[in-house]
Amino acid sequence: MENNLGLLVHLINFFLQIAAVVLALRLIRPSGKARAWVILSCSFILTVLHRLLDVLIHVEKGERILEWNDVIVTFSLLLLVAGIYLIREIFVERTQAQQKLEDRLDELLRFQKLTVGRELRMQELVKENTALRQQIAAAQPGETKS
Repeated sequence: MENNLGLLVHLINFFLQIAAVVLALRLIRPSGKARAWVILSCSFILTVLHRLLDVLIHVEKGERILEWNDVIVTFSLLLLVAGIYLIREIFVERTQAQQKLEDRLDELLRFQKLTVGRELRMQELVKENTALRQQIAAAQPGETKS
């Protein structure tokens, strides 16, 4: 009975660590930090392998496989998985804020292009107007230029 409970606790730990691996790998895209999440995922996988080998050795020897620290590990893994899941929100919020900033910058650049373009066109029109006035004045002899 105790070994069945021990196997259940170790199985839960195994799935929690696999969940941590999956969640960590899913953070690569929103965080843009592949190396960090891959290293953490490898650490979780090695921990899974260590725990699996430990359980197999205890089962092979006929030893008890549930110890008090296994329950602590389970709660620790629950907190770890919850933390990795919740940290995703930070990266999603950062990505959304960055997208808003890029959209605003794009809008400001378009506005600048329009206003600068308008000012340049106005300068061209002033020059053209001046040139036309000079042509008119030159074509009408005897009148004074104003």
